[in-house]
Amino acid sequence: MVLLRRDGINNCHSAVYRIYREENLGVKRRPRRKHAANLRIMPLPAQRANERWSMDFVTDRLETGRAFRVLTLIDQHTRECPLLEPGVSLTGRHVVEALERVRAMRPLPESITVDNGGGFAGRTLAAWAY
Repeated sequence: MVLLRRDGINNCHSAVYRIYREENLGVKRRPRRKHAANLRIMPLPAQRANERWSMDFVTDRLETGRAFRVLTLIDQHTRECPLLEPGVSLTGRHVVEALERVRAMRPLPESITVDNGGGFAGRTLAAWAY
């Protein structure tokens, strides 16, 4: 780039790209380093039942090739599984309905740990949690 600027070529990036393209060369790019947005703190382990649950989806395929998912809900202290909800299409509404069924049988925990997946990012689940 410095040599091109010395030769009077001010628009270096487009010139380099044009030259590399004409010569069929690949531009080596450095991979972007991802940094955590904030400091991550590991929560303390659950000390009693119904203190904290974990919720996630497990995906598999049938013999026919059709995919299905199972919503799993696990108590972090007792390792008990109060909910296994299978389905081909589990939307946020289905997740809320399943949690309401669990709520009818037992008290809800103080917190539920989920990942940042699309199944838990909808407005329906956020409204229910609020």
